[in-house]
Amino acid sequence: MIKSDPKGRDPKYKHIIEKARIEATEIVEKDGGGGFGTGRVIENEQQRILKEKYNIDWKTRAELNPYVCFD
Repeated sequence: MIKSDPKGRDPKYKHIIEKARIEATEIVEKDGGGGFGTGRVIENEQQRILKEKYNIDWKTRAELNPYVCFD
């Protein structure tokens, strides 16, 4: 079973986390992101946005599932 940060299911954080994902995707795509590893780059950018803009500590899937390879 793949673990995910429980904040993603918490109504208090869900909207903010989704908003940060959209913003992160736009940033990565604007910078020419694409191909293998893009998903991980987006999650890392999303994590940065959540910490810097909202002071939310959020764990990526890669952090929570160290033995799983994510694209």
